[in-house]
Amino acid sequence: MNGYAALHEPASEAFPASGDAGVLEVAGTVHAARTDASGREPAPYTLCGLDTNDLERTPGDRPADPGETWYPAGRRFAGVCAVCDRAAVAGGQRT
Repeated sequence: MNGYAALHEPASEAFPASGDAGVLEVAGTVHAARTDASGREPAPYTLCGLDTNDLERTPGDRPADPGETWYPAGRRFAGVCAVCDRAAVAGGQRT
């Protein structure tokens, strides 16, 4: 399930990583937005109504690629927006 741009709130925390990796940055809460006609750029607002200009693009996000979730797997987030998640699962309709 994809088709949505994943954007996140600015990183709110950083944690020490194990081994030689140094500090691991955790992105803030991730939100979903519809994409424009090209399928690459986010719409002006997320599915929960936040302005996408206030959020950061999530590295590794590929809205046109199929996937199990609308946000990139393997990325650490402080949380997933419950409203965006429910709306994405429902096909973009706010629930």
